[in-house]
Amino acid sequence: MTTKSSNVSDVQFRRLFYKLAAVLVAAAAILFVLTAWSGPRLRQAEVDTRLVTTQLNQRLFLRANQPLAKLQASQVSVEPAAAFGVTNSNNTIVITFKQRLDYNTRYRVRITDAAALYNNNGNGRNQRATFEHSFTTADPELFYLKRAGFFNRDGG
Repeated sequence: MTTKSSNVSDVQFRRLFYKLAAVLVAAAAILFVLTAWSGPRLRQAEVDTRLVTTQLNQRLFLRANQPLAKLQASQVSVEPAAAFGVTNSNNTIVITFKQRLDYNTRYRVRITDAAALYNNNGNGRNQRATFEHSFTTADPELFYLKRAGFFNRDGG
């Protein structure tokens, strides 16, 4: 046996539930559209700051949040100047430094006009973005020989 007050509260609860669900669906749709219209963004960068100063052909890996179109070397700049090569596949950009980088130096890598691989905004043009990443190379390691105490100048 149900009472009239129980039926009213059930109806109010259902209305409130459906209104809340509609608001959440609308918010999710808005966020989806905004994300689809945004250009690519830099998500992660990885470089060994010690190895890049001591060995040739070390790499900087940059990862975007979406697949990217083919990049040209002219789209990439490194400051201070260093010889490099660039390749990319899917969402990963690989910058290979052809020389050893200077110790304790701040390098800035800039990629201009990076285009999304797929058309995101519906107007026939892929979204484009500029990526920037900075890193500081490691200090040089200094090794020295410490003479043991039992040697002296007399050879004994």
